[in-house]
Amino acid sequence: MNPYSYERKLAKKIVEHALERCRVEKENTKFLIQVKETLVEISQRGREVLWDERFDAPLVLADSKIIIPNPKSIL
Repeated sequence: MNPYSYERKLAKKIVEHALERCRVEKENTKFLIQVKETLVEISQRGREVLWDERFDAPLVLADSKIIIPNPKSIL
């Protein structure tokens, strides 16, 4: 079979395109896994903060005139 035939060139282009799509999908998958891991980490930190005793205290602004209820009661 002629390596320079139209069919061979077309087959090569199809394979190259498929490989490129696989590479892009692999990169997208890696990115989505990193996003998921980051969101899990943020969520875990958020749960840890909810158990922090400072989170149970009301917030008092600088001049003590404005007191905001504790964040846990707001949630």
